[in-house]
Amino acid sequence: MMFFYPTRPGLLGRILTLSLSLCLLTLLTAVAYGREPGGQDLLQRPVTINVQAVPMKTALKELERLTEVRIVYSPNTVPANRRVSLSLTNQRLAVALETLLKPVGLNYQVLSGQVLITTQPPAPQPTPDNGQALNESVAPAERIVTGTVTDEKGERLPGVTVVVKGLQRGATTNVEGQYRVSVPDNVNELVFSYVGYLTKEVTIGNKTAVNVVLQTDEKSLEEVVVVGYGTQKKSEQTAAISSIGGDEIVKAPVTDASNALVGRVPGLFAQQISGRPGINGANITIRGRASTNSAALIIVDGVERQSFGDIDPNEIESISVLKDASSTALFGIKGANGVIIVTTKTGKTGKPRVSYSGNVGRVNFTQVPEFLDAYESAMLHNEGEENLIKYGLVPPSFQKVFTAEDLRIFKEGTGDRLLYPNTNWFKAVTRPYWFRTQHNLNFTGGSKAIKYFVSMGYLFEDGGFKDFDTPSGYKTNPSYTRYNFRSNLDLNLTKTTTLSLRLGGRLEGRYSFVANSGQGDLRQRFESGPEYLLTRMYAIPAWMIPFYPEYTNPKTPEDRRLDNTLNHIEDFGRAGVNTFNPYAVMRRNGYADYRNNAIESVFVLDQKLDFITKGLGFKATFGYDAYIAGVRGQTGAYAAYNVDRATGTLVLARNSFEDPLGGVTSQNYGYIKTNLQLALNYARSFGKHNVSGVAVAQRELRGAEGAQAPFANEGLVLRATYNYASKYFVELNGSYNGSENYPKAERYGLFPAISAGWTVSEESFLKGAKWIDYLKLRGSYGLIGYGNVGGTRFIYLDEYSNGGSDPDASANSIPNRRVRFGTASANVLYPVVWHSRSGNPDVTWEKSIKRNFGVEAAFLRNRLSITADIFDEKRYDILLARNNSALVIYGESLPSSNYGENYNAGYEFETSFKDAKGNFRYGINVQYTHAKNRIVRTDEPINLPENQKNTGQAIGQFRGYKVIGFYQSLEDIANSPQSRVNGAVIPGDFKFADLNEDGIIDDQDRAPIGYADVPQNVFGIEPNFGYKGFTVSALFQGVTKVNSNVFFAGGNYYSAMLNRWTPENAQNATWPAIRPRSTAAPSYSFNDYLMQDASYLKLRNVEVSYAVPAAFAKRLNMETLRIYVTGQNLFTWTKFVGLDPENNQNGTVAGSFFAGPNNAIPVSRTFNLGVNIQF
Repeated sequence: MMFFYPTRPGLLGRILTLSLSLCLLTLLTAVAYGREPGGQDLLQRPVTINVQAVPMKTALKELERLTEVRIVYSPNTVPANRRVSLSLTNQRLAVALETLLKPVGLNYQVLSGQVLITTQPPAPQPTPDNGQALNESVAPAERIVTGTVTDEKGERLPGVTVVVKGLQRGATTNVEGQYRVSVPDNVNELVFSYVGYLTKEVTIGNKTAVNVVLQTDEKSLEEVVVVGYGTQKKSEQTAAISSIGGDEIVKAPVTDASNALVGRVPGLFAQQISGRPGINGANITIRGRASTNSAALIIVDGVERQSFGDIDPNEIESISVLKDASSTALFGIKGANGVIIVTTKTGKTGKPRVSYSGNVGRVNFTQVPEFLDAYESAMLHNEGEENLIKYGLVPPSFQKVFTAEDLRIFKEGTGDRLLYPNTNWFKAVTRPYWFRTQHNLNFTGGSKAIKYFVSMGYLFEDGGFKDFDTPSGYKTNPSYTRYNFRSNLDLNLTKTTTLSLRLGGRLEGRYSFVANSGQGDLRQRFESGPEYLLTRMYAIPAWMIPFYPEYTNPKTPEDRRLDNTLNHIEDFGRAGVNTFNPYAVMRRNGYADYRNNAIESVFVLDQKLDFITKGLGFKATFGYDAYIAGVRGQTGAYAAYNVDRATGTLVLARNSFEDPLGGVTSQNYGYIKTNLQLALNYARSFGKHNVSGVAVAQRELRGAEGAQAPFANEGLVLRATYNYASKYFVELNGSYNGSENYPKAERYGLFPAISAGWTVSEESFLKGAKWIDYLKLRGSYGLIGYGNVGGTRFIYLDEYSNGGSDPDASANSIPNRRVRFGTASANVLYPVVWHSRSGNPDVTWEKSIKRNFGVEAAFLRNRLSITADIFDEKRYDILLARNNSALVIYGESLPSSNYGENYNAGYEFETSFKDAKGNFRYGINVQYTHAKNRIVRTDEPINLPENQKNTGQAIGQFRGYKVIGFYQSLEDIANSPQSRVNGAVIPGDFKFADLNEDGIIDDQDRAPIGYADVPQNVFGIEPNFGYKGFTVSALFQGVTKVNSNVFFAGGNYYSAMLNRWTPENAQNATWPAIRPRSTAAPSYSFNDYLMQDASYLKLRNVEVSYAVPAAFAKRLNMETLRIYVTGQNLFTWTKFVGLDPENNQNGTVAGSFFAGPNNAIPVSRTFNLGVNIQF
C-alpha cells in the first residue's frame, strides 16, 4: 500500500497543479470547441428511425436521442399522447420533422440551438438589432404587447409559447426570452406555456409591457431521475425513489451538504448532532432503522464514496434517495440501508455562461445549558450537604464547603473574586456569534462537440470559541477551511462515442486546540478536542474556579504574570481531580491541524452499438479516488494552582509546571480506491412494447491503512424493464456479488427484486375524467444484503494476540497477558500468545426482505400531487456474539454468528400544491414519515424476565427505572422496597417501581422506558410565495416519539433544580432532593422521569430572495442578478433542555445524564446574506 503525505510540499503542489491544470484545460477546450451550431447544421443531421404507433412524445424523444438535438414543445400545443408512425432511412432531420409534424398541423423552427415545435407557420429568425419575436402578427386597431419571460431564478427562457387566449394567434420568445405579440383591444389575457414549466394565464388589461415568471413543473412526468447504474423517467418508475434538485439544496446555508436534506425528502431522517466546524455532518437513516448499523450507501457520479457532505452544494445537480428493494437490489450486499445517489452538474449546450455565488453568514449556538449563578448553585450545594448530614450519610466531623456568611457574600456579590468567584464558564470561553463565508465561481456551456462545467469553491467557518492570546501564538478557536475544485467534461468523439470526465477535488483544513493532551494519539486528540473540554466544563459550578478576563490579552509583564497564575486556578480541593481550568487548557495544551486532500475522478466511455442491433450500447466507467490526510500539532502543559483560602494565596497544584509546546509531531494516512464497471445496456420500442436492460460487471478495491489487506468487492448487476403502452410496467433487478471479508463458501450471494406499476390514468375509463390528471399504482419485493460485519474483518478466521509486556517487573501473572516462569527466587515475566477470537467458517452478511406499495396521483391540472408509500422490512442473519446465552464456565467468547432478526415497518407521504394568480405564485409541500422497528430475535439468556428482554423492543431502546413518586419521609422509606441503587436513599429521592416484586430495587427492576434515540415520526412543511421577482420560502421540520439520555445532572447546578423536593415543597416538586455535586445519588440513575423528550418542531430554513429585473441587470453587464437572505435553525419549539434536541445522542443507551464527547458542542443557527450573478 502506498501512502501519501500532505506535509510533503512537492506532492501537495503536484495535486494542486493537476487540479488547476485540468480546470484550465477544460476552459481552453471549451473556448476552442464551444461554438453553438447553427440552425441549418442541426436540420442537416442524418437520422434513421422506425417507430410504429407510438405516442408523439415517444417519437420526439427518439429523434432527440438519434440526432442529439433538443426538441422542445408546450404540452398544450403538441398532442403528446397521439400515436404516430415514422420510418426513414438516412434522411435529414428536417425531413423527419416535416413528415412527423405536418399531418397533425404542426410546424417547427430552430431557436437558440434547439428545435421548437409550434402551431404557427415558420418565420424568419429574430435579429439582435430588433429583438423581435417570431410569428409576429400585427393587425389594424390592435395593440402590441411585449415583455420578457424568465424562470424562478430570473434566467431568461427562449422558446416559450405565448398565445392570445381565445385566438389561434401568438408568438414565441426569442433567445433573450423576449416576445412581441399583437393583441386585439377586446382581449386582455395571454397564455404562456413551456415544456417542463406550469402553464400560466396572465391578465394584461391595457398594459403594453408584461414580464412573466414561469414556475417549474416539479412533477412533470418527463422528469428524469438518477437511479442505480442509469437514469429513468419518473413516469416509468416502479420503485420508491425520491429526489431533490440542486436549487433546493443551496437554500440551506450549511457547510456540510448532508444537512441540506433535513425535512426535504420523505423517508429520510437527517440529524445534525454537533456544531463543530468541519465535523458537523448529519447522521442519516432511510426509513428508520432495521439494524444497529443503519448507514446508507453513498454514490457520487456512479461511484461509491464515503460521504458527500464536503461537496460544494453549488456543484450538485440532484440527489436521489433509493428506498425499496427494487431500487437498491442493484447494490447487493451494500444496499440494505438504502442508497443516496449524488449527481454533480454537467455542461449544457449553449453559449458560455459564468456564474458567481457568494454569501456571508452570522452564526451562533441554538440552545445552551442554563447554568445557575454562584449564589444559587452554592445554596443548592450547601442544601445537599445538609441533607447528607441530616440523614447520617456523612460522619459527624464532616465540614461543609460554605458557611452562612459565604452564602451571604455570594448573594450580595461583594466578595473577593479569588475566594467568591461567579463564573459562567460557557460564556467565558465561547463567543456570542461568529462568521462563515462561502463563494463559488463556475463556468458552463457547450456545443455539439463538447460540454463543460468547471467550478471553484471556497468556504471558511470560524468556531464558537474565543481566540485568546497564547504564549506560543497558536489560535484557540477551532475553524474549518475548504477549497473545492470540479471539472466535468463531456466530449462527443464521434456520433456514437462519448467520453466523459468527472473530476472533483478538495483541500480541507480543520483546526482545533487540544484539550486531552495526554490521551490517545494526535488524531484522537484532534477529534475530541473541543468536545472533551466542554464535557468537563459543563460540570464546573459558577462558584468553583475564578476567571479574570481582563488579563486574557496581556499588554504588560505584570498582566502576563497575573494571567499565568490567576487564570490557571483549578482548586482541586473543591473541584476534584478530574476537573481542569478551561481557559488554561485552551491556551497551554497545544493545537492540532488536520489536513485532508481528496481527488475523486470518474472516467466514462459510452459507445452506441446500433450497428449490431438498434438500442444496444456499451459503457465503461472507471473511478479513481485518492485520499491523503494528515494531522500535525504540538502539545504543552501549564502550572495549575490551588487557593489557600486562609491566606488568600495561590499554591502550586499536583506538581504541575509550565511546559512550553514541544516539538511538532505528525501522523499521516490515506488510501486509494478504484472502481471499474463494464456495462451493456439496451433500450428499444416495438410498437407499444418498450423494453430495456442493463448488465454490469463491477469490481472495487479500497486500500487500508498499515499492512492490512485491501477491501474488495465484485459482482454482476442486472436490470430488465418492460412496459406496454407506457401503462403497464414490470421491472426485474438483481445483483450477484460478494466481498473478501467472508469465507469462500459464503463469499457471494444473489439479491433479486421485482417491481410492477400500473398507470391507471391511461385507462379508457379515466381518460376523460376531469377530477384526476394522473394516477399510478406500484409495488416492489426483493432481497437485499448488508455486509458490514461489525467493523471487524475476516471473522471467519481464528485470531491470536500477544499479551504484551508489563512495565512493573514485580507484577504477578495475569491470564491472557503475562505469566511468570521459574522458581520463587529466580523467575522471569513473559508475555503470552493467546487465542483471542474463535472464527466462524459459516459467517455471512445480513439479509433484508423488503416490501413496498405506493400510489402517485395528480389533481387540479397537476397543481396538486400526492405520493404515498407503505413499507416493511425483515432484517435477518444479523451478526451477534452469543455470549449472553453461553455458559459462564466456557472460558472464552463464542464466535460471532448470523442469529439476530429485526422487523421495521411504516409509511410515508408527500403532497405538493402549486398555483399562480397573475404575478403572484404560491405553493406548499408537506412530508411525513413514520417508521417503527422491533427486535424479533437476539442473544438473550433463557428464562429472562419480561422487563429485561430486548426481544420485542425497539433497536436502541432506552432502559431504566420507572419513577412512581418521591420518598416523603424516613417512614415511607422503611415501608418501601429496599433500594440498592447507587447508595442510600433519603426523603425527596425518586421512588422506583419494584417491577419483579421481590422487595428489592436493583438492576433487575430496570425496564424499557420511553422511545429509542431515533424518532419514529419525521415531518416537514414548506410553504412558498412569490410575486414578480420576489420569492419567500420557509421550512418547518420536526420529529416526535424520540427520547434522549443527554441531561446535565450531578456535576453542576441548573435552573431545573430550583424546584427540588424539600419538606416544604413536597407537593409541588419537579426535581428530587438535592445532593452535593459528584456524590452518589440514586435519583440520577437512569429513569423515565429525567429521561428527555427529544421531540421538536423547528423553523429549519427561511429564504427571502429578489431577482433584479432583467433590464436593470443588463445595464450592469449581467444576465441575471439575484439577492437573497437565508436563515438556518432559526427557532425551536421543544421540551428538551440543556442543548439543542438534535444533540440528543450520548453514544450509549446505558444511561448517564452527561453530554457525551460526541455531541457536547451545541448545534448552530445561521443568518446568511448572499448574491447570485450570471454573466
